[in-house]
Amino acid sequence: MSLGAANAQNAAISSSYIEAQPLRQALSEFAKQTGLQLIYASDDAEGHIARQVANGLTPAEALEQMLDGTGLAYEFVNNRTVRIYSPPAFQKISTTDRAGFTRVAAENFSSDVPSQSSATEAKGATLEEIIVTSRKTEENLQEVPLAITALSSAALENAGVRSIAGVVALTPGLSVNGDSQERGMQPSIRGLSFAGGAGQEGNVAVMLDGIYIANAGAMSLGLMDFERVEIVKGPQSALYGHNAFAGAINYVSKAPPDKLEGKVEVRAGDYDTFSSTASVGGPLVEGLLAARVAVGYDEAGGFFKDPVNGKELGGHEKKNASFSARLTPNDWSTYDLGLYYGDDIFGRRMRANFDYNCAPEDGEFTYYCGELPSTESVLPLVAPNYEPSDAAGNGREVKHARLKATYDLDAVKVDVIFGMFDVKSFNYSEYHGVRDGVPFGLVGGGTVNLPGFFGNKFNNKDYSGEIRVSSHENQPLRWATGVYFYDKDQEVLTNIAYDSDPIPAGREVICPGGYACNWLTPGGRTDGFGGRTLGTTTQTSVFGSLAYDVTDALTVSAEARYTYEEKTSNVITNAIRPGDDADGPDGQEGDWDFVNPRFTANYKLTDDHMLYASAAKGTKAGGFNSSATLADEITYGPENNWTYEIGAKNTLLDGRMRLNVAAFYVDWTELQIDVDSKDLTNPGGVTQNFGSVTAMGGEIEVAAQLFQGVLLNAGVAYTNPEFNDDAYDYGGVDLCLLLPATCGTRVITDAPSPIGPVSAVRLDGLIRPQVSEWQYTLGLDVRQPLLDTWDWFANVNYKYESKQFTEVNNETWVPARHNVGLQLGVENDHLRVTFWAQNLTDDLTPYSTGGGQGLTRWNDFSSVPAMDVSSGRRVGATVNYSF
Repeated sequence: MSLGAANAQNAAISSSYIEAQPLRQALSEFAKQTGLQLIYASDDAEGHIARQVANGLTPAEALEQMLDGTGLAYEFVNNRTVRIYSPPAFQKISTTDRAGFTRVAAENFSSDVPSQSSATEAKGATLEEIIVTSRKTEENLQEVPLAITALSSAALENAGVRSIAGVVALTPGLSVNGDSQERGMQPSIRGLSFAGGAGQEGNVAVMLDGIYIANAGAMSLGLMDFERVEIVKGPQSALYGHNAFAGAINYVSKAPPDKLEGKVEVRAGDYDTFSSTASVGGPLVEGLLAARVAVGYDEAGGFFKDPVNGKELGGHEKKNASFSARLTPNDWSTYDLGLYYGDDIFGRRMRANFDYNCAPEDGEFTYYCGELPSTESVLPLVAPNYEPSDAAGNGREVKHARLKATYDLDAVKVDVIFGMFDVKSFNYSEYHGVRDGVPFGLVGGGTVNLPGFFGNKFNNKDYSGEIRVSSHENQPLRWATGVYFYDKDQEVLTNIAYDSDPIPAGREVICPGGYACNWLTPGGRTDGFGGRTLGTTTQTSVFGSLAYDVTDALTVSAEARYTYEEKTSNVITNAIRPGDDADGPDGQEGDWDFVNPRFTANYKLTDDHMLYASAAKGTKAGGFNSSATLADEITYGPENNWTYEIGAKNTLLDGRMRLNVAAFYVDWTELQIDVDSKDLTNPGGVTQNFGSVTAMGGEIEVAAQLFQGVLLNAGVAYTNPEFNDDAYDYGGVDLCLLLPATCGTRVITDAPSPIGPVSAVRLDGLIRPQVSEWQYTLGLDVRQPLLDTWDWFANVNYKYESKQFTEVNNETWVPARHNVGLQLGVENDHLRVTFWAQNLTDDLTPYSTGGGQGLTRWNDFSSVPAMDVSSGRRVGATVNYSF
């Protein structure tokens, strides 16, 4: 035994008391309080009750008390790691946390783990438990009746994950609609995709340590200093509230450790890729106060350049920092503080233009049908010759603070959490993506091309808080109740600018909407014409849950949340139709209230096999139509879905394999869709609730320790969100009449609508846009001894996403995407060297056409087709040192 191990045995335990409870829970609490890492076979802990641990014991004495009568023994491997085993048939357990699984040890264990060579000597290694907090309490993943993908910090590092796109690559059933510059990131789960316009809220709640992130531009946090990422599938509105309509993603930060530890990393690659990060944490006052700080810098050059003017497209520069502190003044209270700052800038949007190929009108094609062309076929990409003022692509500044207090009292547990996000983001792009400008009609005849750009700035500040009171977990009847509040202020600035130099002297131009462009005058650039909209959101919720163990095997539970929400919107200046401005205080306002229940039953066939069934309602908030001119069109209501799910969670092969299966049926109603206004003089259209979607599908996730040091992860997800016979496309009639062989066959003249029977296109049987029906993930992690204290490792991850339609009529689609990531390297206890490749196969499948309603017709908005393209293969190396 090492001196460090001896010292660990004799050190005073950091808590004075651990109550008698099932052995697994007691060991988890022990690990949390001491900071030690525990390794044991799951079967060894089953069926045992740990004895109460008295005050002031050393770790060794505490273990002896807990294990007394269980027949189990323990061994200190080093000063941070303890093996618990059943003598004499003891088998060493592999250090699988480097292969992507969270250990039994609590949130604050050190990264100082035994070397792989010493921990993988014997055969028969088992998978370690994954502890998640998706239901706001620590639970074993295999005992939670939810479909969850949990990625540990080791899994994120092994796969080279640095943004939400990397999380998507490891998660079957999760997609993100956006572009390579992280603009408008909108996650979707199980095919419940976001295809709405400006102002509509997302379908998935994204959170940082349980605090809701409202701004889509801030969802891909730049510094991945996380303990784990949890992706919860299916509606979670009863638990999380705020727009957990299709599910939730929660970034869980690393907690301050109780022993000094740190890490320094440098990463470099082609296309000017460079990043560096550093983190350090440990006790400031032993046993009372600990802290952790991390800083990071990340830059990458653009993948494409315009061959005409040499301007770079894509690329980014990110600067981020985080700080956390934990105060434990006694054995029943904990206080956590977290701070985050990010300043990220992205280069010009990588968009490619191409030619229309269908819907002929007056001798010209006006639309694109079929599979989008490959990026290679449309290169070179176009960067406009002109330079819009203050336009660097897009960017964001994120400030975040949170404070959590936990009180573990004799009768109940109380959690109080408050959070704040202050997000400033912007995006600018060339208007319609045309190098030589957009054609405008001239009064009296003729046209003129005017270069221009379009941009938005978003200033969001929101505050939230929750007080939650719950019973202790070690009793047959468990309950929780609490209140939640949320308050957001938002400012949206819209800017449209054109270079008006090409306008002939004495001539006036006609805007594409048909109204006079009297603000465009010859000479100079019209810069600064724009809009300003102010909005607020206030939300108050009360929630509760009840779970009861009917028998040792059967548990039933119910959750419910009541939400009242108020919103206001003031269009101070209208950027699209000058003169249609609200007069400040007399702007739009609306309120909604709704109840979100969830019912669950789970049955344990054995300790390693559980079945569950659930029914849950998800709600996505309503909003405003900024262009509405009629009182009854000012607001649109929430979307709703009921999801019915059955699943099974299985631990097989003596703990060496996990097999989790889920099947679901989704009834999605009150879709928020764009329709014509009842005011025929309003060309902008409005969003209303109309139509429905039905989706059926399932997921299979497998993790298996194939051999010693060889870990396999695989997943399959299927979904088919089809429009029902009450769903119509009200804006696609003109287009479909030009496509008589396809969507033209679905045009009808008596479709129901808010303004009575109108012409529309039937959508029944068509697939919701921006959804892959099939997704596959496959990952292999190999770790083997190399030299005395060195191991070599290899990690490869593959994600397949089938084609996605870009618009509701399914006339245009993005082809299937294949993403492969590779990591190769060597490591010891402190030093790690990795050679990596992103997008190994150089897949340049485009992201999207940038809108849920698809491409815009030439005759409607003077548009040309454009698509967001992907970055190609990048290769490089990473070196990190930890202590």
